[in-house]
Amino acid sequence: MSDREDGRHQHRLAVSIPTKCIGKVDKLPATIDDLSCNGCRIGNHVRKLTVGSRLTLKFEGLEPIAGWIKWSDRDHAGMEFETPLHPFVFERLSRMHAAP
Repeated sequence: MSDREDGRHQHRLAVSIPTKCIGKVDKLPATIDDLSCNGCRIGNHVRKLTVGSRLTLKFEGLEPIAGWIKWSDRDHAGMEFETPLHPFVFERLSRMHAAP
């Protein structure tokens, strides 16, 4: 399915980025497995994340990135970033963490 067919217009890349999801109450380990400048898909095998909740992602070597959970199922959640990633940050993350 293309980006246009599923309503998204940003270039997305398959990645494997370890992160910490920091919520209102707890901090969970997770993996980002799909990334665009506007958001990401979070692989979360601990618990379902609540749609509408605010979340902060902490990546090694970067400032925390805040946003909101837009959708969630048992194993994954979609997050929209509060502020889009700068294209250089997107490129750095995608080069360093390209999915195998």
